Amino acid sequence: MTSLRRGGAWLAARAAVVVALLAVVQVGVQTRLINPLFVATPTTAIAGAARGLANGTLGGPMLTTLYEVAVSLVISSIAGLAVGYLLWRFTDLGRAYESWVAGLFAAPLILLYPIPLVIFGRTTTAVIAQATVMAVLPVILYTQQGLAGIAPSLLKVAAVYRLRHWQALRHVFLPAAAPTLVTGLRLGLIYILVGVVSVEYLASIGGLGKAINFAYLQFNMAQVYSAVTCVFILAAVLLAIVGRLQWMVRR
Repeated sequence: MTSLRRGGAWLAARAAVVVALLAVVQVGVQTRLINPLFVATPTTAIAGAARGLANGTLGGPMLTTLYEVAVSLVISSIAGLAVGYLLWRFTDLGRAYESWVAGLFAAPLILLYPIPLVIFGRTTTAVIAQATVMAVLPVILYTQQGLAGIAPSLLKVAAVYRLRHWQALRHVFLPAAAPTLVTGLRLGLIYILVGVVSVEYLASIGGLGKAINFAYLQFNMAQVYSAVTCVFILAAVLLAIVGRLQWMVRR
């Protein structure tokens, strides 16, 4: 009960900060302390997002972006968990390549977006490929670190019960490393959202990024911020789902 109250208090505090910031922007634009030519009021952006989702002008692009995010998350999760497991299972392999993965993770991989465009053309496949490359690295690192950080006592438990490797992995190792693994998936989802929307915007490929680009070229700031609001909504929903999974795993 205490944890529920504490969670509700944290949620209320976060909501209060968001509302306060939106109120500041609203007042700033209305009083012209912030140039309304470049920034739309939050009420205008939210109302425009609601209309766009209702009439399909933003609903369709949001579904496209959601599809790209979902496919990228599935591919990066499977590949990242598999490679991270291999780096943990074979220690020499881990020592050889963990630093490479960490270095790539720290690099601005979004700059590689022309490569998938050349390979796959201006298609959703190119968007998915770029987002997957960006997201798979944190999943690999957190998988390897999560498995490497398992308490020695749990390793002894598996040995005492004479579990086969796959049995130990299923019943001991993965449950023990699950919180770290989910953290990697959550970080991967963040990178997927950044990669998908960025490539959609830069290459003008269908989705919310293209909607933002098109509205910006028309200098329709209200539509720009309405589409950005849809991106925030999508990100908040997906991160809340993964956060719920993380909370369930840590119980």
